[in-house]
Amino acid sequence: MKSRFLINRSLLLVMGGVYFVALSQLQWPVVAREFLALVPFQLVILWGLRRYWRPSLSDRPSLDQNRS
Repeated sequence: MKSRFLINRSLLLVMGGVYFVALSQLQWPVVAREFLALVPFQLVILWGLRRYWRPSLSDRPSLDQNRS
């Protein structure tokens, strides 16, 4: 699980680097084209990272415990 998180994080860094280089050259068509080309991969990566951002259901207190 940890290696998958590191791979996802490294891919996010690579995509950020692509955007930074394109923006530093002020080539807006390149930025738009790269962004649209990488949207499916970004969605897959974000879907994979959502479990790290959100606690699992077993970690959350249930409603029955809160009432008592």
